[in-house]
Amino acid sequence: MIARLWLHGEPAILSDGDRVYQPMKIARAGLLLAVRGNVLVYEHKEDHLAEVQRRFPAERYTHIDDKAALLAQTKASLGDRVTTVHVRQGRYAAEDANGAPPDVVVDRIADLLAIPLARLSA
Repeated sequence: MIARLWLHGEPAILSDGDRVYQPMKIARAGLLLAVRGNVLVYEHKEDHLAEVQRRFPAERYTHIDDKAALLAQTKASLGDRVTTVHVRQGRYAAEDANGAPPDVVVDRIADLLAIPLARLSA
Protein backbone atom coordinates (compact mmCIF):
# COMPACT_ATOMS: atom_id res chain seq x y z
CA MET A 1 0.00 0.00 0.00
CA ILE A 2 2.81 2.44 0.83
CA ALA A 3 4.45 1.85 -2.56
CA ARG A 4 1.13 2.76 -4.16
CA LEU A 5 0.85 5.88 -2.00
CA TRP A 6 4.17 7.12 -3.41
CA LEU A 7 2.32 7.42 -6.73
CA HIS A 8 -0.16 9.72 -5.00
CA GLY A 9 2.23 11.90 -2.97
CA GLU A 10 4.78 11.70 -0.19
CA PRO A 11 3.61 9.28 2.50
CA ALA A 12 4.56 9.86 6.11
CA ILE A 13 3.78 7.98 9.28
CA LEU A 14 2.56 10.07 12.21
CA SER A 15 2.37 7.94 15.29
CA ASP A 16 1.24 8.44 18.86
CA GLY A 17 3.12 6.87 21.68
CA ASP A 18 6.43 6.40 23.34
CA ARG A 19 9.21 8.23 21.46
CA VAL A 20 11.59 5.27 21.88
CA TYR A 21 9.33 2.23 21.50
CA GLN A 22 7.17 3.48 18.58
CA PRO A 23 10.07 4.25 16.20
CA MET A 24 11.57 0.83 16.95
CA LYS A 25 8.24 -0.87 16.25
CA ILE A 26 7.83 1.07 12.98
CA ALA A 27 11.37 0.22 11.86
CA ARG A 28 10.99 -3.48 12.74
CA ALA A 29 7.86 -3.65 10.62
CA GLY A 30 9.81 -2.31 7.62
CA LEU A 31 7.72 0.86 7.50
CA LEU A 32 10.59 3.28 8.17
CA LEU A 33 12.26 2.24 4.93
CA ALA A 34 8.96 2.12 3.04
CA VAL A 35 8.26 5.79 3.82
CA ARG A 36 11.93 6.74 3.29
CA GLY A 37 12.36 7.96 6.83
CA ASN A 38 9.20 10.09 6.91
CA VAL A 39 8.23 9.09 10.45
CA LEU A 40 7.17 11.50 13.18
CA VAL A 41 6.26 10.28 16.66
CA TYR A 42 4.39 12.48 19.11
CA GLU A 43 2.77 11.87 22.44
CA HIS A 44 -0.41 13.34 20.91
CA LYS A 45 -0.12 13.74 17.15
CA GLU A 46 -3.30 15.79 16.91
CA ASP A 47 -1.47 18.63 18.68
CA HIS A 48 1.16 18.85 15.92
CA LEU A 49 -0.84 19.31 12.72
CA ALA A 50 0.74 22.71 11.94
CA GLU A 51 4.22 21.23 12.34
CA VAL A 52 3.33 18.36 10.03
CA GLN A 53 2.11 20.83 7.39
CA ARG A 54 5.39 22.76 7.61
CA ARG A 55 7.42 19.57 7.29
CA PHE A 56 5.28 18.19 4.44
CA PRO A 57 3.81 21.17 2.57
CA ALA A 58 1.07 20.27 0.09
CA GLU A 59 -2.09 21.64 -1.48
CA ARG A 60 -4.03 18.56 -0.36
CA TYR A 61 -3.57 15.88 2.24
CA THR A 62 -4.91 12.40 2.84
CA HIS A 63 -5.14 11.38 6.48
CA ILE A 64 -5.47 7.62 6.99
CA ASP A 65 -6.05 6.59 10.58
CA ASP A 66 -7.80 4.07 12.80
CA LYS A 67 -9.00 6.85 15.14
CA ALA A 68 -12.15 8.50 13.81
CA ALA A 69 -11.92 11.34 16.33
CA LEU A 70 -8.48 12.33 15.03
CA LEU A 71 -9.80 12.29 11.48
CA ALA A 72 -12.62 14.62 12.52
CA GLN A 73 -10.10 17.00 14.13
CA THR A 74 -8.00 17.03 10.97
CA LYS A 75 -11.11 17.71 8.85
CA ALA A 76 -12.09 20.56 11.18
CA SER A 77 -8.64 22.08 10.78
CA LEU A 78 -7.97 21.53 7.06
CA GLY A 79 -11.51 21.37 5.67
CA ASP A 80 -11.58 20.63 1.94
CA ARG A 81 -7.78 20.37 1.81
CA VAL A 82 -7.90 16.89 3.35
CA THR A 83 -9.49 13.55 2.53
CA THR A 84 -9.97 11.50 5.69
CA VAL A 85 -9.87 7.70 5.61
CA HIS A 86 -11.00 5.65 8.60
CA VAL A 87 -9.52 2.17 8.81
CA ARG A 88 -11.85 0.26 11.11
CA GLN A 89 -9.50 -2.25 12.61
CA GLY A 90 -7.88 -2.57 15.98
CA ARG A 91 -9.11 -1.25 19.27
CA TYR A 92 -10.53 1.98 17.78
CA ALA A 93 -12.63 0.24 15.12
CA ALA A 94 -16.00 1.23 16.54
CA GLU A 95 -14.97 4.68 17.77
CA ASP A 96 -17.33 7.54 16.96
CA ALA A 97 -15.90 10.51 15.07
CA ASN A 98 -17.50 13.13 17.36
CA GLY A 99 -17.39 15.49 14.41
CA ALA A 100 -17.25 15.30 10.64
CA PRO A 101 -17.59 11.72 9.41
CA PRO A 102 -14.63 10.31 7.48
CA ASP A 103 -14.67 10.72 3.70
CA VAL A 104 -13.74 7.07 3.14
CA VAL A 105 -14.21 4.08 5.44
CA VAL A 106 -12.49 0.71 5.03
CA ASP A 107 -12.34 -2.34 7.26
CA ARG A 108 -8.64 -3.09 6.72
CA ILE A 109 -5.68 -1.11 5.40
CA ALA A 110 -5.39 -3.60 2.52
CA ASP A 111 -8.86 -2.52 1.37
CA LEU A 112 -7.31 0.75 0.23
CA LEU A 113 -5.68 -1.13 -2.65
CA ALA A 114 -9.12 -1.38 -4.28
CA ILE A 115 -9.83 2.35 -4.05
CA PRO A 116 -8.72 4.59 -6.95
CA LEU A 117 -5.99 7.02 -5.88
CA ALA A 118 -8.09 9.90 -7.22
CA ARG A 119 -10.74 9.16 -4.57
CA LEU A 120 -8.12 9.53 -1.86
CA SER A 121 -7.50 13.11 -2.93
CA ALA A 122 -11.03 14.17 -3.88
